[in-house]
Amino acid sequence: MNNLMQKLTSSHCKLTFFFLSFIIIGSTVFAQSPLSQGNEQNKLQIPFNHHLDLNQLGLHVTDTFDWEIRDSNNEVVVNQSNENLDAYSFSIPGTYSLSISNIAEKQPSECNHSRLPQSFEITVSNYEVKFDVLNLSFSNSLTTENLQNGLFLDVPVTINMYSNSTQTIDFNAIKVMVQGVGCAISATPAGQDHTLTSGQHNLRFSLKGNSIKQSYIMIDFIDQNGAITTYYHPQTL
Repeated sequence: MNNLMQKLTSSHCKLTFFFLSFIIIGSTVFAQSPLSQGNEQNKLQIPFNHHLDLNQLGLHVTDTFDWEIRDSNNEVVVNQSNENLDAYSFSIPGTYSLSISNIAEKQPSECNHSRLPQSFEITVSNYEVKFDVLNLSFSNSLTTENLQNGLFLDVPVTINMYSNSTQTIDFNAIKVMVQGVGCAISATPAGQDHTLTSGQHNLRFSLKGNSIKQSYIMIDFIDQNGAITTYYHPQTL
């Protein structure tokens, strides 16, 4: 009876993980920098046609505050009288300044915003990188034995440039991180052009390392904008 219950519990956990992975595979977020000291922490970078996440600014959706965005010529672009801050999309690349003020006070039991920076420098890049992790593939099954010998990971990527820009993206600047309990797996670019232009590409990475059996892994793809797209492998190694 105990063995049966253990098997049922194990199956339930695996199904739960697979269901959650199916929901969040391909999720893209932007890395959040510390906001406590120095000047660098007040700088953010996002692609064009994207908006800011309030979490990046140390804010909550329930907060009320005044805000204003100015361009590099110090001209007001938009403020709270037009729309919500997290709904505003930066359609034109460039450097912007964001000022936040008059943040509503919270109750003592809630978050304290007394250290919240009052201004940010927003760099809007002229390119966007989209990883299609739903169509990601491996050259061999993802097992501890195959990872020790090494295998390839292929992921389709779409690069969108602002107004048909001819800028290229450095393939080596794209970071891939493999994480999991008891895993030490490296991911390195595998023999191809090191500059990427606007359009669709297939990127190949070499995976090699050690891991314990029956562990789950996830793979983070990080582009030059700091955007993180995560793939959750649904089976154990």
